[in-house]
Amino acid sequence: MRQYIETRKTLKRVFVLIDSRQGLKSSDYEMFDILKSSHKKFQIVFTKADLVEPKQLASSASLALSEATKIKNFLSPILITSVREDKGLDSVRNEVMKFSKKNLTLSSPHLPPQLRTKLETQAADNPHPPPPLHSGRIISKDDVKKKKSTTMKQKDVDKIRAKISTSSTPSKIKSTRSSPSSSPRQRKMKDKEEEEEEEEGEEEERQRRRRREMKKASKSETKTYKKAP
Repeated sequence: MRQYIETRKTLKRVFVLIDSRQGLKSSDYEMFDILKSSHKKFQIVFTKADLVEPKQLASSASLALSEATKIKNFLSPILITSVREDKGLDSVRNEVMKFSKKNLTLSSPHLPPQLRTKLETQAADNPHPPPPLHSGRIISKDDVKKKKSTTMKQKDVDKIRAKISTSSTPSKIKSTRSSPSSSPRQRKMKDKEEEEEEEEGEEEERQRRRRREMKKASKSETKTYKKAP
């Protein structure tokens, strides 16, 4: 937990949840030390407030306030919540909205109904909101600049395609004599090898013709021998 809080750059605020029935524990004091050393802003939220007496809740909250005010990065007020009675949840949502308002849109999944209605009213007031991404995050000017810098212009793409088409002509692919990377000696060696291959092919073709002619001659001799009386 310490490593996560200290190294997480995008962490803007930490909400420390304290059970109203138990009050401050040793783990809460350890969390205060971590937040103090990491200089992360934090806020205290008391949960299950409906399960304790008001006097006990007030004493626990005052003790937490006295300990938290010793740390500079503590943010007031202390939030008291109860899920069963649906108390204090709106105040927590409002605190979250203060620093994550830019990252929430109507397309965000699992959006609470009350928060959705608030965003709908804000969208109605602003007729030209910025277009959101598929993940629900709003596109900023920095995102547009990054996209322009990373995407290649159509003119550059056309130039590259033209170079590829001119460099991959059939004469340059089939023939190795016109390759500029080979030296004159290598070209001569390759030319000689090609000439020898051509001569070997011609010689093979001559031998095939001779064999055909000999077969024809032998067939004609056998026919004349059979016809003779």
